[in-house]
Amino acid sequence: MITLNATTESLQAVLSAPVATAEPIANIAYADTPSTGAGGNSIAFNGTTAITLASAPAANTQRCIRTLSIYNADSATITFQIYKAAGAGNFPYHKITLPAGYNASLEGDGGWRITDANGNFLETVQAKQSGSWAVSVTGTVAVTQNGSWTTGRTWALSSSTDSIDVVQGGSWTVAATQSGPWTVQQGGSNWTFNLSQVNAVALGSPSAYGTAPTGNVLGVNAFVTNFPTVYDPLDAPTSLAALALTTTNQTFGTSAAQYINQIIVDLLAVTSTANVTIQIFDGGNNAIYVRGFGVISSATTIYNVIHIDNMRLPLNNAGNPPYAKLANALTSGSVDLTIGFR
Repeated sequence: MITLNATTESLQAVLSAPVATAEPIANIAYADTPSTGAGGNSIAFNGTTAITLASAPAANTQRCIRTLSIYNADSATITFQIYKAAGAGNFPYHKITLPAGYNASLEGDGGWRITDANGNFLETVQAKQSGSWAVSVTGTVAVTQNGSWTTGRTWALSSSTDSIDVVQGGSWTVAATQSGPWTVQQGGSNWTFNLSQVNAVALGSPSAYGTAPTGNVLGVNAFVTNFPTVYDPLDAPTSLAALALTTTNQTFGTSAAQYINQIIVDLLAVTSTANVTIQIFDGGNNAIYVRGFGVISSATTIYNVIHIDNMRLPLNNAGNPPYAKLANALTSGSVDLTIGFR
């Protein structure tokens, strides 16, 4: 977890080069200890000029970064760096290269998670082999190799500029140590696996949906006739809409079928004589989300109140984009609404 421990420390970010068409968007949420409330920020990058994601905490206070997400809204790949600015020195945390439409998110101690433009999570797997590793392959396997390939030595699989085709008909034993990332790429048609047995037990053939299998199958001898769709409300959003709400309709997204999976409400020094009520409507003018924050008297001001909802709210398109607004006007301050949707 990233923490800011002094009044001279802040969390900043900067791009390695100017963007092509649009600046990336950063969203951050944090909490202070001892508790003085929670805070957050939604901000666009400013080219190669550093931006402040989280300002320094008050004296004798530690500011803990809970979530941080960077969305590449540009049409080209970007490289950004996150660092702590402390007095006259900068202390880098992370440097990440992100293709167009991709999103990088940091959740507490969980590390960075990358999603592509379609919302699919990307993973890097590292394997280290210290002894004999027996791999049984039937058919032909294409392996991309950079440089020379010496049997019984360490492989350098770091580029796709060179390639070698390996035809394997029997048992394949790899007696080598691999210390870096090992990436196997698939090109052309899909791979075909002919798995005939597991643990010396012959397997039956797969069956069509809704029909009972024949022979032995993996797991138990059972089949499913109707399986409901299961949605994960914590799927990373593929798009973000940052709105400063008023009583006027503010559209976001498109008229295509979509759904909301995260809503972040940030009340910034809000004063109102009526309920502070946030409304979100789908493309058919149906209210699908209403959140009220009570009546705030003219003599009372609420500072930096953040509310986060994770959910799955379908946006019935009806040929129109969805929109959000406030039910009543504010006396002062503003309500910032960040909507994550797919």
